Amino acid sequence: MSLRYIVITLSAFVLSIVITGCGQQKISDFDDLSRISQLIDEGKPDSALTMLSELDFPDNPDIRNTYITLLRCGAYERLNIPITDINAILDAASVLKDSDKLPLTKYYLSKAYLYNLMFPEAISEASEAATHHRADSSVMSRSYLVIALCHREAMNATSELAYAEMALDADPHSADAMIMYACALIDNEQYDKCIDFISRKADAPVDLKRLMITPAIETKNYDLAAGIINRLTADSIALTTDETINLAILHVAYGRRNEAAQIIDSLYAEASQSRLVISRIAEVEKLLNNEQAVNQLNNRLIAIQDSIIGTLAESRIYESLYDIEHSRSLENETKAQRSATRFIIAIIAGVTLTLFLIMLVVYRKSVEKRRLSESENRILALNEELKRQRDEHHKQNDSLSSMKRNVDRLFKEHYESVEMAANLLLDTSMSKDPDKKISDLLSRQVAACREPKFLSTLENTVNEYRNNAIARMRNEISTLSDAEIIIVLYSAAGLSSRVICHLTNQTAAALYNKKYRIKKKFAASESQYRDEFIDLIK
Repeated sequence: MSLRYIVITLSAFVLSIVITGCGQQKISDFDDLSRISQLIDEGKPDSALTMLSELDFPDNPDIRNTYITLLRCGAYERLNIPITDINAILDAASVLKDSDKLPLTKYYLSKAYLYNLMFPEAISEASEAATHHRADSSVMSRSYLVIALCHREAMNATSELAYAEMALDADPHSADAMIMYACALIDNEQYDKCIDFISRKADAPVDLKRLMITPAIETKNYDLAAGIINRLTADSIALTTDETINLAILHVAYGRRNEAAQIIDSLYAEASQSRLVISRIAEVEKLLNNEQAVNQLNNRLIAIQDSIIGTLAESRIYESLYDIEHSRSLENETKAQRSATRFIIAIIAGVTLTLFLIMLVVYRKSVEKRRLSESENRILALNEELKRQRDEHHKQNDSLSSMKRNVDRLFKEHYESVEMAANLLLDTSMSKDPDKKISDLLSRQVAACREPKFLSTLENTVNEYRNNAIARMRNEISTLSDAEIIIVLYSAAGLSSRVICHLTNQTAAALYNKKYRIKKKFAASESQYRDEFIDLIK
């Protein structure tokens, strides 16, 4: 056997070993990545992260690092760990720019921007992820959730609710989408709608059912809120700070003021920087009549909100969000224009067909001329009758309008003394040196307007002159609270918003919100008198 033959044989043997080893390495790499993905899907993200940290294979570093980045983001999301490594995800996006995984990569990139408070960038990436033609319903839903969270951090509740609805539409079975939608309804003070939404989710997760506590309390459905809290404590589930504050509100509602005060005192340490916690604690302190504490908390809340808004304004985040929303509006407008163009084409085709049909009608017109003449005579007679009925209807409406103006003038004159007394009392209270006798006299006169006797007389008067409106309202709209009925009575008496705020001990903003909710209840009812009810509080 020659030396050359021996060298060739040895070389072939070594090459076969190398090729086999590389193949095994590639198979091992593939198996490792598949196993990590399986661990994440099985709900074992901690084990997946441990295995990721032990990976070490040199081939195709770009592709390898890209998949490792995506798997790590998926594990972080399962563990609720903020995804903040923007550069790593950007690298992954550049490698996978032509891949089916691009929507998922952009979604993780948007979450990284969100946790770094870069809202415009987060919204831009999330929008691309949601609208990408390869994005599935889960990625679309989670991307819209990122946009909703951005608007929530920027205190834009309207846009938050809009994108929360889009997230829920994309994936109706997503627990995160349900929770975000319920939170958005609460942020927009749509408490009844929130309760109805959660109630219709029979198999809702516990975290969603817990969100019903706040709207239940806001609508004074204390037994419902207490039942949810009792179930949580019975299952040894720790209450969140917000739920603890709701528990304090329930104590106040049930007359256990000392227990409520103890709970609130224990929460002051957590209220240092959280505007939501400060706002909720101030709400309880107001129920406990601690005006000094309420004023201090409101001052802290204003300072924190001013700081947040100032930071966002300095970063020109609001302008960026407006630009993004404006661009989206332009895209929608372009789509609408295209739809309009197609619609115009359809109209032209329809007009052409109509002209053809008109020609057929004209052709038959000579045959039906006599019948048409008779029909015209009947139509003329019918028009005359309709004109007569319309004139009678106008006269009747004019009479009703005149009657309504007379009733409004009567109420204004009858309760003008209440309006004047309340305004004088408010003006006197702001004077540096008020006359005590006059102030006491006005106070007694105004205080009498809050008494049940005055309210009963006012209700009887409104029923007498407004076609029994309050009685019908009580009978047909059962969701109105006593406080809301009192606001309707004062408004029907013609009292100004300033006087009503004084009589009901609330701010102008609170009165506006309550009137708005009352109008919504009237509008949502099926009563044939709802327009008449709405006129009572205009």
